[in-house]
Amino acid sequence: MNDRHQPAWTDVPPRELCPQVTIAVYCTLKHPYNPCFRVPGIGIMLVIKGRMKYSVAGQPERTARSGDIVCFYSGIARYMVLPGEPLEIYQLQFFPSNKPPFDSGIPFLPGAGRLPELVHVGNDMRVFVQLFESIIQSLLTLKPTWQIETASAALDIIKEIFARVEISRSSSEKSWDQWDRLIARIEDMRDIPKISDIAKEASMSVNQFIQEFARRFGKSPKQYILERQLWKARQSLRKGKSVKDAAYEHGFSTPCYFSRIYKRKFGYPPTKTPAISNPVLPDPDTSLPHNRQLYAPGVSRQLFAV
Repeated sequence: MNDRHQPAWTDVPPRELCPQVTIAVYCTLKHPYNPCFRVPGIGIMLVIKGRMKYSVAGQPERTARSGDIVCFYSGIARYMVLPGEPLEIYQLQFFPSNKPPFDSGIPFLPGAGRLPELVHVGNDMRVFVQLFESIIQSLLTLKPTWQIETASAALDIIKEIFARVEISRSSSEKSWDQWDRLIARIEDMRDIPKISDIAKEASMSVNQFIQEFARRFGKSPKQYILERQLWKARQSLRKGKSVKDAAYEHGFSTPCYFSRIYKRKFGYPPTKTPAISNPVLPDPDTSLPHNRQLYAPGVSRQLFAV
């Protein structure tokens, strides 16, 4: 299972992550099913039950079993269903960013490293099933917000994977870039900070900080911070928080101001934000449609052909 040419992957930092989902799958497979397919961006597979051997872009074979998540990096991927009970899986593929060279790179988190190839989630499997199901439902219904919904769920899957990786901050933070530290601080802030305070922390004048930030991230610090707080508030709304609570929790001065800029960003008021669905998990003892394979609009199966 080795490929002759192994790609040189680019690390995709949090500030560049903008998942563009191409396909979502739920299926049950039997031994000796042994597919070979192309991963044009990132592939993430959740094993519900059964076992399989797999190879990621020419790496040595490994075994995954129930409760494991396998991340396939850009390149050629293979897996083989092992004897025993059928293999039940969810699978997702996406481009991690819309900016080259990050579109075919690997999500990278300062202090944690690259998105790991194999993670065991065990009893936390339900969290991931709900996220995979929400992507499948978005691709089935194709509401005007399907791209936002699938991107948000893919980001949550990435976040949940990283949350289960042991992070030794004491040894890794020393290698953090000044801007990585700054972005991490902004992510942890509850209130919307003053640009002058962040500039002072970065040992720059306000004008110098704004210019350097825009050069690195493609937008002003004010715009970046506002968008991040809106996304956090949106997640709070999806989890059932009121508009008032979501606004104040994420640093907005009034619910009225929050509602106005929220609608400008997402195209609908915060009261219309869809709640996170709680889908019924697949029951292995019932007869279900066992091959749900949903392509995003405009995506051809040829994209994954070897």
